Parts: sequence; C-alpha cells; structure tokens
Amino acid sequence: MIDALIGGTLHATAEQKTGQAGKPFVVCKVRTPMANGESLFVN
Repeated sequence: MIDALIGGTLHATAEQKTGQAGKPFVVCKVRTPMANGESLFVN
C-alpha cells in the first residue's frame, strides 16, 4: 500500500464502494497539476 497526499481538482463524482471485508471506501479521479505545467490524472 502507498500512502500519499495529493492535491488537485475533483474530475468526476466520487463513488462509495464496499470492500471484501465489508468496510466502505471511496474512489475518485483527481486532476493534479505538476511542476512542469502538465497535469496528471490520479485515481
């Protein structure tokens, strides 16, 4: 597992899902600006 702090603009509606153990989690797509002026989509 990777722990990260990512800032950006929410690109689509976040979805709540349930894992195999029954615990809820959220999936979303974020457009994150990079230092070189380009953007990166992060799920």
